[in-house]
Amino acid sequence: MGSISKTPRANKDGTYSWHVTVPVGYGRHAGRIVRSVRVAKLTKHPPQKARDLLTHLQQQAEGGVIPSHKLTMGDLFTRWLTEWVDDDERYEQASQDAYHSTVEIYLRESIGHIRILSLQPTHVAEMWRNIRALPRALSSVRRYYAALHLCLNWGIQHGLVLRNVCDMEIAKVPNARHEERPVLTLKQMLALLFRVRGTEMALPILIAISAGTRRGEAIGMKWGDVDVIGRRIMVRRSLRRSKGHGLVEKWPKGGKPRIVPMPEFAAAVFASCPKKSDNWYVCGGEKPMTPERVSKGWRELLVTLELPPMRFHDLRHSYSVAMLEAGVDMKTLSEMLGHRQMATTSEIYAHVSERMRERSVAALNQAVADAAAQTACASADNSVTSTG
Repeated sequence: MGSISKTPRANKDGTYSWHVTVPVGYGRHAGRIVRSVRVAKLTKHPPQKARDLLTHLQQQAEGGVIPSHKLTMGDLFTRWLTEWVDDDERYEQASQDAYHSTVEIYLRESIGHIRILSLQPTHVAEMWRNIRALPRALSSVRRYYAALHLCLNWGIQHGLVLRNVCDMEIAKVPNARHEERPVLTLKQMLALLFRVRGTEMALPILIAISAGTRRGEAIGMKWGDVDVIGRRIMVRRSLRRSKGHGLVEKWPKGGKPRIVPMPEFAAAVFASCPKKSDNWYVCGGEKPMTPERVSKGWRELLVTLELPPMRFHDLRHSYSVAMLEAGVDMKTLSEMLGHRQMATTSEIYAHVSERMRERSVAALNQAVADAAAQTACASADNSVTSTG
């Protein structure tokens, strides 16, 4: 399937062109891919370069993946958002909104006009350079890269795209080191908890700093998940906004429930709370607090208590740093946080491990210095004794 033809006349630069043609699409969407190969001399038979190109195009089109040559990246973005992002219940509304913003603000404007079959890694690489120049943080550009990569993979699965150009090295975005977020020390967390006691933010903050939960996991916790006697907190669900469905219960982000040991300060607070039905939400009652209410309450607290700018999610990071500094190993912390892979935990908290190593070396140096000083004193004492 496909053909190679030559032009009878030379190009302006004296070279000759061979046209490689492969049919694509069906019915009214039928068309063809045409690529050209230039050679210095006109020969009777197609050159090897043209034959290799034909084989490559045929391999791309095999297996039923024969997309229409008329589709643009803009068409793909529209279909991906409508048929996948907006229709997949796994995405909460915030994630859906983020994908829409990424496509409409950055991707569509830059490459939406390019036909899918004509998209090259260089187009994508240039787009990333332009976005970085706006300027945008590398971590943000990586999120845009992830969205485009997902979109192209979806297109491949639906026979709309031949290859994912984001997999080409030139189109990739460098890894961004996780930013060191502001965190509270254990002493500061306990002081914060003391200052918010009796307010509606007391329990969400307590759950976040005693179990390292995300916001959705904190407001999704029910009284049946709190075992004061056994000193355990069970993270079984997360509440998220879903487009068209409102606030829905889902699995925690890690995909499975987890059990976290309950610290004594949390047990004391939970034990003092009025007893309620196991099916009632800890943060709320018969109905849970909404994510927006928690975020708004947290922003107001930052102003009232004159705390540094930080997100509610940074309480989870504060918990993690406190655990590491208390001697909890990375694997155990990864399980407590609900990460699918320990590598995720290690990458996020690499700066904490680095600080702990530096402190360990400093402690070792001090111990060596102390030992050396003691040895010197002992030698001096022996010398004085011998002289006497």
